[in-house]
Amino acid sequence: MVAVRLKDLKNKSRIILALDDPGKLKEKKLLTNIANEVAGVKIGLPLVLSRESSDIINTLSDAGAYILADFKLADIPYVMIKTIEGIMDYVNGVISHAFIGREAIAQLLEFLRKHEIELFLVVAMTHKGAEEFINSLAEKFIHIARELGVSGVVAPATFPEKICLARNLLGDAIILSPGVGAQGAEVGSAIKHGADFEIIGRLITESENPLVEVNRINRIHLSILSSLNSNYRKFS
Repeated sequence: MVAVRLKDLKNKSRIILALDDPGKLKEKKLLTNIANEVAGVKIGLPLVLSRESSDIINTLSDAGAYILADFKLADIPYVMIKTIEGIMDYVNGVISHAFIGREAIAQLLEFLRKHEIELFLVVAMTHKGAEEFINSLAEKFIHIARELGVSGVVAPATFPEKICLARNLLGDAIILSPGVGAQGAEVGSAIKHGADFEIIGRLITESENPLVEVNRINRIHLSILSSLNSNYRKFS
């Protein structure tokens, strides 16, 4: 598989489609059309454990989609690597939790780099309960991401201050932001705070017309990016 970097897909779209429940996107033609309009597709355990997983993954692969695996990796390096070995023929990127610590992340990263697969670390989560533990350590996790040189981090659109923190500390590393739509954050809000991509699931998969919804979101993102670029030129 030819290595693809998510940062090289920013001009295509700023949407990472989350396929936890594919909904109408089980239909091959529709999924192919949508895969061509988004930057990448995030697959997780709910999809992989479903009956449709093989057909959907094959459709995404045939469409040349950037596939990001989110299997809630938070274990010893051996277990995480064994998990990835089963999917590495078709994935371009992997998400892992940062709280497993530097040593485990470093071993995982070494394995992924050998296979030209990107690594993104979860530094904070979208739900309110995350404020109790994991989100309070976001700055430490971001420092780990920077020190190890991972491809980027996952920071929540529902807590935009975490996005701003990550952007200030990480420079031009990629920031992915979930929580847009069903979890309450507005489309484009994460982009405004410094995220590169918004991870969006149910807003698209539960739409009456998913392709129309993707195109609508792409237009919103384009408008926001044009405004941000215009403002930057004014003050540069």
